[in-house]
Amino acid sequence: MKIVLTCGHPTSGYEMIHRVLLNSGLHEAVSCRHEQFSPADFQRKLCIAHEVPAVGAGEVMQVDPGKVWQNLAVDLFIANMENENWGWADVNTVHLLAFWHDFDPQIRFVLTYSSPATALARLENVADKQVKEVIEDALQSWLFFNDQLLRFYARHQDRCLLINADAVARVEGQEKLLPLLREQRGLSLGTQVVKATALEHRESPIFGLIASQMLEEMPEVRALYDELEGSADLFSGESNPRSVLAEMAMAEYQRLANSLKAGQIALRELASKKHEAQRLSLEKLSALEQALAVREREAERHKNDAKQAKENQEELKEKQEEKELLLRQLHQVQEELEVYFLKAKELTSERDEARRLSADKLSALERKLATREREAERLTATAAERATKNEELIRQGEHEAKQLRLQLQQAQEALERDLRKAKELAIERDRARQLSVEKLAALEKIVSVREAEAERHKKDATQAKRRADDLEREVAEGKRQATKLRELEQENELLLLQLHQVQEELENYFLKYQEVNANKQAASAQANSAPSLPITIDLTSDVQGDNWYEAEPDGRWAGPERSSTISVPLLQPGEYRMELDILDAMSPSILQNMAISFNDRTLFFTGDDRQPVSAAVFDGRSAKQVDYPVTWQTVFRVLVADAEQPGKLRFDFSRLLPPRAGGARKHAIFLKTVRIVPILDREIHGVDLRNRIVGRNWYEPEIDGRWAGPGPVSMLVLPAVKPGRYQIGLEIVDAIAPEVLKGVQYKLAGKPVYFADAYPQGWLTQALGKRRHYPIKLVAEVQLLPEQCASDLELEFSFVKLISPASRGSADQRMLAIRLKNVTLKPLSSS
Repeated sequence: MKIVLTCGHPTSGYEMIHRVLLNSGLHEAVSCRHEQFSPADFQRKLCIAHEVPAVGAGEVMQVDPGKVWQNLAVDLFIANMENENWGWADVNTVHLLAFWHDFDPQIRFVLTYSSPATALARLENVADKQVKEVIEDALQSWLFFNDQLLRFYARHQDRCLLINADAVARVEGQEKLLPLLREQRGLSLGTQVVKATALEHRESPIFGLIASQMLEEMPEVRALYDELEGSADLFSGESNPRSVLAEMAMAEYQRLANSLKAGQIALRELASKKHEAQRLSLEKLSALEQALAVREREAERHKNDAKQAKENQEELKEKQEEKELLLRQLHQVQEELEVYFLKAKELTSERDEARRLSADKLSALERKLATREREAERLTATAAERATKNEELIRQGEHEAKQLRLQLQQAQEALERDLRKAKELAIERDRARQLSVEKLAALEKIVSVREAEAERHKKDATQAKRRADDLEREVAEGKRQATKLRELEQENELLLLQLHQVQEELENYFLKYQEVNANKQAASAQANSAPSLPITIDLTSDVQGDNWYEAEPDGRWAGPERSSTISVPLLQPGEYRMELDILDAMSPSILQNMAISFNDRTLFFTGDDRQPVSAAVFDGRSAKQVDYPVTWQTVFRVLVADAEQPGKLRFDFSRLLPPRAGGARKHAIFLKTVRIVPILDREIHGVDLRNRIVGRNWYEPEIDGRWAGPGPVSMLVLPAVKPGRYQIGLEIVDAIAPEVLKGVQYKLAGKPVYFADAYPQGWLTQALGKRRHYPIKLVAEVQLLPEQCASDLELEFSFVKLISPASRGSADQRMLAIRLKNVTLKPLSSS
C-alpha cells in the first residue's frame, strides 16, 4: 500500500496534479471512522489547535502534533487500509511534512510549485491603492512556501517528487509524471491522461514583461525559482529572455492597436449609418406629414358629406311626417266611410221596415231614401276618389320613403366608414405627431450636444493654439536660458562636491564626539553598575530566562517549547567572546539546526560538532554521533544601544524529542554554563559556510563548504565590525571550472574588492602547466568607513557563468559556480 500526499502553494495548481493521479487509479482518501474528519479537515483543525498562521501570513513552520492527534491520524489510516493506493491534496500539508514523513514509511510526497509570474497572474480583487503591498505579500508568501518545499525535498528525495505544475498541465508532462511515480516511487497507477488545458494558464507577453520587471526587484524569488527548476524531477523548461518578451509584447501591443483602429473605423461607419438613418427618418417623417395632410383633407370632405347626409336625413324626416299626416287623413276618410256605410245599412233597414208601412209613408220614405242614396253615391264616389288619390299618395310616399331609407343607409354606412377612417387617421396623426415630437426632441438634443461639442472643440482649438504659441515662446526662452542653466549646473555640481566634503568632515567630528561621549558614559556606568567580568551563567543554579526545565546536578534541559531565553547582565559597549558548554542533545539534527541570537542579532558559533552532515542526518536514523561534552565559541559586539539594558540570549530549536526511556517531557539540548569574556585585543571575525548563514543564492551545506548557485549573483552577510583597515580572506575549496573562478567580481558594502592569491603558483609550476590544487586562499585589504559599519556587511559575488555537472555526464542537475568554506575579517594595525 502506498499513500500519496500532494502539496503546493495555493496558486501552484496542485489540485490539477491530484486529479491526474485520481484519474490514473489513485483512490481519494475517506474520512476518519470515529470523528468523520476528512484529511483536509484533520490538518486544518490540527493547524488551528497549534496556532499555525495561515498560508501567506508569514514564514512556514513545521508542527509536531501530540498523542491525541497521532491517534486521529492512525484512525484515518485504518479507515483507508483497504485501498492499495490512496492519498489526498491539501495546502496545509506543508506544515506537517516532517510529521507525515516520520509517521509511515509508505507515504510518498508530490511537491508542486509554479513560477512566480503565475502566482502574480492569479491574484484577484486587488485595489488600486494596495497593488504594491499585495504583490509584495504574494511574492513573499510564494518564497516562504516553496523554500520549505525545496528544503524538505533536498533531505528526502527518496520519497519525494518535485513537480512544476505548468509542465503537468500539458499532456506530454502527464505522460512523464506517471512513469516517474510508477518506476521511481513504486506506485502502480494507470497511464490515462487528462486534458487540463482549461487549467493551463497562459499569460500574455505584455504581462510576462511586466512580471519580469517586478521580479527584478526581488532577485531572491527568481533565484529560488531557478533552484526549483534545477532540482525538479519534472520542470517546465519554458523561459523567455526579456528581449524575446519585449518582441512578443510589441507584437501583442501592435495587434491590440490594430484591433482598436479597426474598432474606431467600425465606430465611424456606425456613426455614418446612424446619420443616414436619421436622414431617412426625417424624410419618412415629412412623407407622413404630407400623407396626414391628405388624410385630414379627406376627413374634412367626409365630414361635409356627413353633414349633407344629416340634412338629407332631416328632409326625409319631414317627408316621413307628411306621410304620417296623409295616413292619418286616410284613416279619417275610412272612418267616415264606415259611418256612411252604417248609415246606409240603417237606411236599408228603415226601407225594409217602411215597406210594411203605408204606401204614403213608403213613397215619402222612397223619396227620402232616393235622396239619401244619391248623397251616399256622391259621397261614395268622393270617398273612392279620395281613396284612389290617397293610395297613389301612399305608394308614392312609400317609394320615396324606400329611396330615402336606402340613401340614409348608404349615408350612414359612408358616415361610419368615414368615422373609422377619421379615427384611424387621428390615431396615426397622434402617433406620427408623438414620434415626430420625440425624434425632433432627440434631434434637437443631438444637435445641441454636437453644437456644444463643436463649441468646446472650437474653444479647445483656440486654447491649443494659444498654448502652442506659449510653448513656442517658452521653447525660445528655454533655448536662451539653456546656456545659463548649463553654467548653473556646473556651479551646482562644484557646490555639491564642496557640501559633501563638509558633510563628511562634520560626520567624522560627530562620530568622534559620540565615541568620546560613549566612552565617558561607559566608564561612568561601569563604575556604577558594571558586573564583574568574566560573566559565568551556571544553569545548575537559578537562572533568569524562559523555557527551561528544573535544574539537575550538571545542567538543565531546554523545553518544552521551541524557543528558550537567558537574561544576560548589563554589558558595556565592546567585543566579547561567548562560550557554551553543551553536555547533551536529543538528536544531532537538533544541535545542527539550532539558531542562537543576542538581542535579536544572529550569532555564528564554531565547534567540532558544527560540521555539516548529509541529508540522512536529518531523519534521525543514520545521524553521526557527537562526542559530548562540546564547547561552542563565538565573538560578538555590544553596541551603545545594547548597553542601556540587560541583554537577552535566545535559542531556537527545529524540533524537540521525548527521552528514549519515555515520558511526557520534550527536550532539545542539555546546557551547563554560558561564559562571556571581554576581548581586549582585536580578534578575527568571520563566517563559516558549513554552518547556518545569512544570505541568498547558496545551496545546502556540504562537508567542506557550500556551492554558490543557481543564480548569477550570490550574497553573504558578515558580522558588523568597527571602522578601520581589515584584511578579508576567502577560502575556496572548489570551482566548477577555472574560468568561473577567474571571472568572479566581488563587492563589499557596495564597493568593489580586488582579491589576490595568498599562495600563488611558482614559476616552475606555471611553466610546467601543472593544474592548481584546491583549496585556494584569496586575500585583499579594505578600508571600512563609519557609514559602512553602521549595519551588517554584505559581501556580493557576481559570476560570469554557471555550469551544471549534468552537462559533463553526472546526474547532478544543479547550476554551480564556486564552493566556499569560510570568510574572515582580520583587523590591521593603523600604522
